Amino acid sequence: MVKLIKKKLPDIVIEHTGTTEATTDTEIKFKKIFETMLDTDIVSIDDSLFNMGLDSLMAIKFSVAAHKVFGIYIDIKDLYKYDSIRALADFVDNQVHSNKNCLPEIQKTNAQDFLSFIIWSKENLLRL
Repeated sequence: MVKLIKKKLPDIVIEHTGTTEATTDTEIKFKKIFETMLDTDIVSIDDSLFNMGLDSLMAIKFSVAAHKVFGIYIDIKDLYKYDSIRALADFVDNQVHSNKNCLPEIQKTNAQDFLSFIIWSKENLLRL
């Protein structure tokens, strides 16, 4: 059996590029979503979302939140590919402009369907 001695582990250092403010409407909305999800108000649009604490479950929740705000589905793999708010906003804005302001609805995964149902159920059942 291996015993883990936490005191001997190195401290986790998250590199922070500074607080770069959002300038476009898409960046501002994405920043607000991530600040809410990560429970912080210090989110730079150039920092890696995963270095700031985003995990796979939060990525699914983000996809649902983005659908509510923008009416689009963002595939989880796109969050890994465009892992900063600036990169993700540029990707979304470029998709909108290249498709005549109409983003194609990306196929949802089963997990996204399930999470959407859970969130819808919670919101609607609480009204009863």
